[in-house]
Amino acid sequence: MLTIKNVKHSAFASQETNCFEATVYWNGKKAGYAENSGRGGCTGILWLNRAVEKEAEDWAKNQPDIVTNYCLHDSDEIFTYTFDLEGAIDELLETHLAEKELKTKLKTKLLIKDDTCNKDELHSWAFKKYSLTKEQLIEGVLKKANLVNPVVLNLLPLSEALKIWRGKA
Repeated sequence: MLTIKNVKHSAFASQETNCFEATVYWNGKKAGYAENSGRGGCTGILWLNRAVEKEAEDWAKNQPDIVTNYCLHDSDEIFTYTFDLEGAIDELLETHLAEKELKTKLKTKLLIKDDTCNKDELHSWAFKKYSLTKEQLIEGVLKKANLVNPVVLNLLPLSEALKIWRGKA
């Protein structure tokens, strides 16, 4: 399994792509490093062991194509592309950044998704605006806000909240 740790992301240097460095792990063991300069180029992976690189590449070849939500130029054909290790690293980075942002938001805001929200929209209430505990604010909002099938992200396991946060649920 492919994972990344020790992520160093530079938002100010991220122009066309995310500027970052990270340690790459394969099956729980340090296997290399990944980096992107943030200027639009591909993510590079420096493997520490050729055998591990080959094993990871073989795994990547057996993954299904990535199906997007986008149509090709003036057609109804959905854009798909071949799974690759660089793209997998980029997706792991995106997940890491989204998780970090969500954790920060959950500390300071009540976040609720309901049937009236658009795909990338949430209702939010800043905790510091109210002299209530988190539990009291949640209870009050759920009683008075006229929400339709509300889902309180603050009460979900992080993995489930992250899917909603990223619009993948």
